[in-house]
Amino acid sequence: MAETGFHLDDVSGGEVPLFLQPAALCCQVHGTEIARVEKEGLYPSCDGLFTFTPGLTLMIRVADCTALALWAGRKAAMVLHAGWRGAAKGILQKGLAVFQEEGIGPEEISARFFPSARSCCYEIKEDVFMHIPEAMQLFIEERSGKYYLNIPSFLENTLKESGCRSVTTDSRCSICSPGFFSFRRDKTDKRNGAWIRL
Repeated sequence: MAETGFHLDDVSGGEVPLFLQPAALCCQVHGTEIARVEKEGLYPSCDGLFTFTPGLTLMIRVADCTALALWAGRKAAMVLHAGWRGAAKGILQKGLAVFQEEGIGPEEISARFFPSARSCCYEIKEDVFMHIPEAMQLFIEERSGKYYLNIPSFLENTLKESGCRSVTTDSRCSICSPGFFSFRRDKTDKRNGAWIRL
């Protein structure tokens, strides 16, 4: 199986520790583009990376957005960055389609969710609510007239509905749990690194 991890030191500037090199990172834009990569480097304008290359670390940088790693044994690996925009636009479905194009079905895929903003803290305003598809609205909680979104739960449900049977979730919230960088909590530019390596 693939190795996965959540790096707690700041990787906002693309600094990757030696034990994770060589590494591929993406310049995230809150979209749905997934780059197929074979070598280390910084890949522009994408929010996911996919590889067949053993020993190459795929990393995304997060401070509240959902990060998840997907892999098919030791054949292929992917890492995705999913804020509300990417989740709403279907980055996970696009990721599953990339595996499918390579002859890898959802029943062969394992997934791991890393710490991220959860519905205990992740408040959304009406302008965001209006852009969220109906299926995603089922994962909004209303409390005291405010709306709170659980992106990881929505994506986990999407995976299970697709036929993926092996899903591991770290349910800690990056906003209210200590030890994680959180833009919502601290307005920080620092980022944690979620990674996977075959």
